[in-house]
Formats: sequence, C-alpha cells, structure tokens
Amino acid sequence: MAVPLAIILGLNLFGLFINVISSPVTVTEDVFTDDIHLGNLTAEPSSVPSTINGSNAGSVICNGWKYGHNPPKASCEEAWHSIPRSGQRLIFGRRGDAAVSKPLPIRWLSSDGHCGFDVGLEPAASRGSASEEEISEAALELIEKCAVERHVGGLATSIETHLLKGPDTRLNVDLSVFHPQVRCSGRTRGSYTRCTALESTFLAGTAPTSFGRRQSRRVQVALPVKQTDPTHECTAIVDMIDTGDADQSSWYDIWAALVAVNSMCIKRNKNGLAFGLGRQQKIILSVNLNPPIRDSSESVLPANVTSATLGSVPLVID
Repeated sequence: MAVPLAIILGLNLFGLFINVISSPVTVTEDVFTDDIHLGNLTAEPSSVPSTINGSNAGSVICNGWKYGHNPPKASCEEAWHSIPRSGQRLIFGRRGDAAVSKPLPIRWLSSDGHCGFDVGLEPAASRGSASEEEISEAALELIEKCAVERHVGGLATSIETHLLKGPDTRLNVDLSVFHPQVRCSGRTRGSYTRCTALESTFLAGTAPTSFGRRQSRRVQVALPVKQTDPTHECTAIVDMIDTGDADQSSWYDIWAALVAVNSMCIKRNKNGLAFGLGRQQKIILSVNLNPPIRDSSESVLPANVTSATLGSVPLVID
C-alpha cells in the first residue's frame, strides 16, 4: 500500500526537529556585531612554550570590527614573544603619575607591523597592576581564542594577577590588526632601545590636533617638531610632505607611527619613515638612530619628495 506523500514529509520534518533539539548548540560569530564573549578560557597552543597554560583573563571578547580581521598568526606570535616575561608587580597607568612604573600607552608590535598587543585601562580606572608575565598570558589567550579560532582581534579583561590573588578588573589587553605605511632605508648604528625609550615620553594624547608648517590660527602645532632620547642617539621628527594647508591628526596616531617604525625598521638596523598620517595623509614621521646633527627647523624630506612621489612608492619594507 502506498504511503501518502504528506505522511512521509511529516515524518521527515519530525526527525529533523528531533535532531535539531538533541544536537549541541554551537556559538558562532554574529555577522553584524562580530562580537563574542568568552569566559574562563584555557589556552594551550602547540606553537608556544607549554609552560604557559591556564586561563589568565576573566573574559575575552573577539571583535573583528573593532580590532581587525584576519590577524596573521605568525605575526601575532612574534609580537607575543616580544613581551617581557618579568614576574615583578608593575603599576600601569597614566603618564605623570609618580606611582606608575609603566606609563601608558604601551604596544608590542610585530616586525611586519600587522599584529600588536596594547595594554589599557577600563574607562573609570587610573591605574592597574600586573606583571609582564601575566600580561603575556592574557595576550596568549587572545591569539588562540580570537586570532586562531575566529580570525579576528579581541580584548582580554579582568587580568588574573597572582600577586594580588585575584583578577585586576582595571586592566585590559587587546590584540589588534594594523597596516602602517612605513619605509625603511639605510643602516643605523647604536642600540635599538634608544629609540624604544622615546615611546614612553613621546606625546600620545588622543585629542584632534592641527599640524602645519605655516603659522596661522588654524595650526596648533608648528612643524617640524623634533624629539630625541636622553642620549641624543635616536631622533624622531614630525613633519609634512607639503608646506601648504594644515592637516589634522592626534599625537596618539603619531606615537603609534613611532612604535611601527621602531618595530619595522630600527629593530632591523634601518632608519625609517612613516607616512600617510593625518586626515589628508600629509603628516610624516622620520626616526633615525645616531643621526647627523641637524637644525630642528630643517625639513626631514629631500627636496624632490612630494605627496605624489611618496604615494607612488609601494608600501613595503626595503
């Protein structure tokens, strides 16, 4: 006897329903918010030392829209390896605070500039406490849970601190994707640490600021501006590729360019130039280790360099 088609369809739908309600639920990223909250995570990657394991962040948030998509795993692991492993308790906080041993911002960046880790504070906090080893453990979780498993950047909060016997809810660590525009050239002499020392003293405010080479009411910062490390071996100069209109950026973005040049060029014994900074992409930053003596009013650009010639250069490291 033939079974009616309606009964067959009904049995198939009933079986599908049973399979759905009996299957485990898989959490996936929302394609619109791209935001995943993960609590009490354990990271045990095979590509990093097995001595670091266990969860060191109370919450990990994977968010590609905020922290970037497709962070290169090798680049992130390289940046992770550059984080010191000191077990000493440190105070992270705002610059100018006498109690702070690690003034913020702080960034550890890969040599290709594409992946980095930042230490930050929650909005209401002015200080946070952890060791660099504990920071590195939180960064490691970000690699495994966000970069490897979900191919996005992310944020680790409530950093576990063994010295405080509990999490520090004031501190956070993020893994972000970057695409700095940097050119490396020449050879340097001197210690790479001379230039990294500039990172903790270089201006890093986030307020929009007007930069320009002409004195006017529109210009808040007259260029060029030069800053050196205490030994005067490393020099960073902020300038413009055109002497016309002013351009707007923030000292934080220029500080980030300093970190990029240090990681991508100075660390490789080359001088470096970061460009494409500012809304109109006219601001540049040159970093030279053991440079010749030059007057601070002298432009850092050769006479034949313009926005057109810089724009025609491939964005690669020499």
